[in-house]
This record gives sequence, C-alpha cells and structure tokens, in this order.
Amino acid sequence: MKTKLLIVCVVFLASCKLLPDTLNPNNTPEEVLISQFERVGYSDLLIAKNGTYHTVFQESPDIGKPIYIYYSQSLDEGKSWSKPITLSDDGTGNGSGYARIIEDGQGLIYAIWKRYGSAKIPQPDISLDGPGGYVAGTLMYKVLQGNSWGSQKRLADNELTQFSWFANVDPSGTLRVVWSQISNLSSTNNWVNKWYADWIREAKMNGSNYSITALTNPLPAEYPTGPPKRAGYNNLDGYYDSNGKLHFVGEALDDEGVQNFIYFNGTGAFSIYKFPKFSTNNTFMNPPRLVVDDNNRDHVVFQPSSSTVSTDQIWDITPHNGQKKIIGEIATKGAEIQSFQVTQGPGGKYGLVIQAGGLVESNQTLGVFYSNGKFENLNLSNNEAKESFFTTEFQNFAQKKTYLSVLTLFLTDHTSVAYDNSGKRKILMTISEQSLLGGARLSSPSLYYVTID
Repeated sequence: MKTKLLIVCVVFLASCKLLPDTLNPNNTPEEVLISQFERVGYSDLLIAKNGTYHTVFQESPDIGKPIYIYYSQSLDEGKSWSKPITLSDDGTGNGSGYARIIEDGQGLIYAIWKRYGSAKIPQPDISLDGPGGYVAGTLMYKVLQGNSWGSQKRLADNELTQFSWFANVDPSGTLRVVWSQISNLSSTNNWVNKWYADWIREAKMNGSNYSITALTNPLPAEYPTGPPKRAGYNNLDGYYDSNGKLHFVGEALDDEGVQNFIYFNGTGAFSIYKFPKFSTNNTFMNPPRLVVDDNNRDHVVFQPSSSTVSTDQIWDITPHNGQKKIIGEIATKGAEIQSFQVTQGPGGKYGLVIQAGGLVESNQTLGVFYSNGKFENLNLSNNEAKESFFTTEFQNFAQKKTYLSVLTLFLTDHTSVAYDNSGKRKILMTISEQSLLGGARLSSPSLYYVTID
C-alpha cells in the first residue's frame, strides 16, 4: 500500500507528472542529467548575475575513490550542461564535504568546501558528516577567473580544526565565510571534537586573498591537563543584514549537556529550542536554517525532536516573538521526513524542500515556498510512478525452478534550489535509483537539473 503524504494540510499524491505543464511553460526538459558516475552526494546551485548557471556537487568516480567536488555550468538556462570537472583533486587522496558556490558583489564566483583528512593521513570519505558539519576538516576554496578556476587555497591556519561553516555576501558586496573551530591548544593536544569548536571566526574574501578575524575567543582548558568546556558550536547558518550585522543560528550544549538551538540577532544570543536529553534527531545532515522574510523578520526552520511530537514535523520559529508555525508535517503511519533543505530567496522569499516516504518505497519530494506572506505547496517529484517490480524464473543446479525478484525504487536524496534574477525557481535533485535484490540494496545516485517555474 502506497503512502499518501500530508504536508501543511495539503495531500500530495503521486498521480501528477514530475512537473506539470503549468509549472513548465517553456517546455524545458524536465530532467537534465549533470553527473557522470552515479555516486552523487550533496550539491549547490548558483544562478549568476549574468544568467550563467553554476553547480558544485560531491561525487566519487568509483568505489574506493575519494569523494571529490565537481563543477559544471549551463549557458542555456539549464537545457544543457558542461562536462563536470573536479575542483578538489589536490593529489592528497582526501575526500570533500558539502560545498557551496557563491557570487560576490564584484561578480567573483567562489567554490568553498571542507576537505577531510590531512596531507599525512588521507581520508577519502566520511559518512557521518553533512551540511551542518560533524567531523573536523579544513576549509578550501577556488575562485573562477574568466572561464577557468584558480589554484586551490586553504582557508585555515592549520589542518583538521574546522567543523561547521557558512558563507554570505554582506551589503557592501564582500563575501564572508564564518566557521567554528577548535583552539590551537585543543589541536595540539588532539582534543578534536565538535563540542570543543568554540572559536567562531570570520574571513573577508577578496579573490585569492582574505583576512580573518575572531568573533569569539576560545575557552581555556577546564583543568590543567584536560580539554576546554564543551561549549562548541555546530550546525551554523546565517547572513548579514542591511546594516552589516551578522545574524546566525547554531547548535550548542547547555550546562547540563542538553543540545540547544542558539540564535544570535546581531546584538545578543539566546536559546530558541532545547532538545529533550538523550533524544535528538540527526541534526548535522538536517541542520536548522536561518532565513529572513519580506518584513525583515528572521525565521529559524528546523525539525523538532520526534520524541516530543506525534507526527514528523518541520517548524518555522520567529525568534523575535517566539511564535511557531508548522510548515511541514507527515501525518501518515509508516512515513517519515527523511531529509529537508531550506533556501533563502530574493526579496524575503524562502523555500523548504522535504524528502519523505516509507521504509521500502519510493519517496516524494515536497516543496513549501514562502513569498509575500503566503506559502505555496508543490509536489516536486514523481518517484513512485517510476517504480518497477519484476520476477525472473531460472533453473538452479538441482534442476528446480527458482525465482529472482527485483524491486526498483527511486529516492530523492537531496535538493538544491536557486532563484534567477527575476525570482523564478530552479532546482537540482540527487535522485537515486535503488534496486532491492535478494536482501541487498544497490544504489546509483545521480544529479539532475529541473525547472519549477
């Protein structure tokens, strides 16, 4: 029995196409393949001021190879894409985490990612990491210069000290990168843990050059031979307001060791949500996100602990008054929110995308988009319609008939949303074709471009 998903009081059924004709007036191809090796992870999409589409995404060329950051571009509004090239293959054998691609006020385009491992001890892949950060790494970046990328630069003093990070362009047009890292003392003593990453630092980018300042100071050791207090920040996200003040959200522990979402409004910080002790979600792969609406009100969008709600939900909290709105809810037994992404758009627009479904079935991708005080709900995928099941009869060595059954599922693993200069939405989807064969699950995730508007 297929699961019907209820989200914000709207039932999304799998009977529609991926994108109905009314949402695709220019007859752009509904799915355009970008990736090469069917081993894609996270992606990011940028539509530059000159109209060029740019993407960076994780992909490994083969089993046992590192996860690299690949780059591709489109000059015809997503109808076709250039052959992907790798940006992060620096010869060390290290893999790379979630990457971002961003254009500053001068039109310079930066690709930024966190590299795993070190020059001495390579780490080709890490499963326990995500957009929020979880493991230590080293921030790296490249700048697009004309039609080619510059050399790889390290945005760090030392290797394997940085955890969570975000990037945003301030009102002057300067790209700023903010991250949490452990102190030099913690690095020297190998106290490498996200909860010791209490040193919040910021880099102002100027092409291949940058300057770093500290936004907080790291705590000293709690006792002479031990590590500092567990006061680190994870799951950072933020932006600079029209006055150049930084707003951000992050996750930290309170004095009892309970995880909190902390919000900083430019002048002070306070907790907006506390998890029950020993009852958190997977927050580093689905971290809280901070967006601002058309009335300059901040919104923190996140998934609350499943132990405190009767259904899987996504909350939208406005920190200035503490008001909560449920903007996503899966109310059907056997279905759950598998992941979600949040994107800031122009003029106070923002969007939530949810991947949801049951355990052994194709999932659905659901969009909730805010604009001018209203939410619009869209079904962004048609994965269930692609499902297939077949049984093959064959003879075994004892001349007895046996049957081999294969169920093919389609799952959207991750979605990136970008807005063009006119405010229209475009998306990248990591769609995984998974085959269930004799108890084994074979997966082949690939990256596709899709037009919404």
